[in-house]
Amino acid sequence: MHERGNKGVIIEAEKAAQEECGVVAVYSLAEVPGPGQFDITATVALGVAHRGQNGTGMMVYRDDGSTFTHRAEGKPAIVLADPELDRGQLNEPSRFSLFHCRYGTQGGFTDGNIQPISQRANDGSTVTVIHNGQLPRYNAIPDTHLDTIPEDASDTHIFTKLLAEAPEEDWDERVTNAFDGVHGAYSMIIAVNDRLYVCRDKLGIRPLVIGQSGDNIVVTSETSGLDQIGTSAAEVRPGSILRIDRAGVSTVQEGLPEALASCGLEWAYFAHHKSLARAPGSQTMEISPDTDQTNFEFRRACGHILAQEMNLPDDEDAFVVSIPNSGRAVGQGFAEGTGLSYEEDLIERIEGNDLRTFMDDANIHEIGARVNEKLIIKNDDRWLDRTVYLLDDSVIRGNVSKNVVAAIMAQGARAVHLVSGYPPFADQCHLGVSTRTSEELIARRHMRDGRLDKESMAAELGVASVSFISTHGFLTARGMQDVDPFSDPSTMALHHDGCLGCVTGQHPIDLHGKLHPIMEERIVAAEQHVNQ
Repeated sequence: MHERGNKGVIIEAEKAAQEECGVVAVYSLAEVPGPGQFDITATVALGVAHRGQNGTGMMVYRDDGSTFTHRAEGKPAIVLADPELDRGQLNEPSRFSLFHCRYGTQGGFTDGNIQPISQRANDGSTVTVIHNGQLPRYNAIPDTHLDTIPEDASDTHIFTKLLAEAPEEDWDERVTNAFDGVHGAYSMIIAVNDRLYVCRDKLGIRPLVIGQSGDNIVVTSETSGLDQIGTSAAEVRPGSILRIDRAGVSTVQEGLPEALASCGLEWAYFAHHKSLARAPGSQTMEISPDTDQTNFEFRRACGHILAQEMNLPDDEDAFVVSIPNSGRAVGQGFAEGTGLSYEEDLIERIEGNDLRTFMDDANIHEIGARVNEKLIIKNDDRWLDRTVYLLDDSVIRGNVSKNVVAAIMAQGARAVHLVSGYPPFADQCHLGVSTRTSEELIARRHMRDGRLDKESMAAELGVASVSFISTHGFLTARGMQDVDPFSDPSTMALHHDGCLGCVTGQHPIDLHGKLHPIMEERIVAAEQHVNQ
């Protein structure tokens, strides 16, 4: 959809693959917690709010055992600014507070699936769960629970119900056993009365970090959340279970030192451009800008590699533009690698209260609420009779690209070449990325005998050509030094700590929760290395 404004053509812009969820937990180690702890939680939450905008939920737990919970549809910034939100309850002294923002990945987009999800356990405890990811095994509800779990319940709702009714009396044992044999994508925080359990899947598919600010232990999805309060971060070990209580942080279950299948779309699009990802092969769980790569740096490296892989013909009238905001880094890198000029200002985003636009923190409180993201394709003579290389972080459904291309061509461009910083997204994800049908994926529609028909895809998009970074190039940009360019591209990522199942169809975990054979072998090897 597009309309004409005074500055140029206005384009509706929304990705088909939505971010999963953002989680935040803040636990006070103070002997007597003071008021205002939730302000820390809310500040951290703004740093991960781009991860979920369907629903927002929060809870505080006080030392007298009382709680206050608020859930609402909508984006975090809007829900937090709602005058009906009882700030007095949130700001009372609390032992811990939880925050969750949701894009539904399994289960209906209903109020009942907005987290936190709470259940009364069989021993009288209150169990509360916030979760980022997806648990394939929990799509199948045991017959004994069919009458008590809603038909459109999320996997988190089902997991919480089964955990609350598990037989173990010891909660360390109960939580550990709940994940025994469960293979999925989860970064989960479980509250049981006055303690928290921090749990991450063994493959490290979804991110999770931990830090400390004064007397407060802070757990959240990305380093961008901890950046909000000036706190350094450490990656939570994949497969680990941590317990946080008044005595501090203790390990219930040891994890692995490396994520074996980190989601590639996190690197390319989901995660905040300022967030840091721990370097492959790092010997420490600490994350530092001195040693580790920001997502912006990774995406810019993808642009450099695309320039090498495409080997463009000479064209003095060609230039580069990108679809803001997550396409900006790959566009800059592509321009640097090709030597073409980068005309960043020709496509602008109309700034609204939409944290997916990754605005500077200072602007968050100055902007009004908006329902849609929009782009402006500027009216400018620079388009006339020139070749345009249009860069984006990924091409998933193609609707945004198609409308942008049409608007650029209407400005008089000679040709548009669409270039993606992510390999062709051609398969549905069941590990936390919300793509509801395979038919919505433009690359899937243009697969012919297992290969992408780029000419037919280009024709649908209205471009002269369409290009994607290779799997090898994508992994190399991530810092993998030993990727064999001649190895099988369908399993290349699984051998090099990445999940590109939405590209190759080779997922680290199948729909029934069974591990890919490569992952089974790598987990055994990693566990043996840890035990040496």
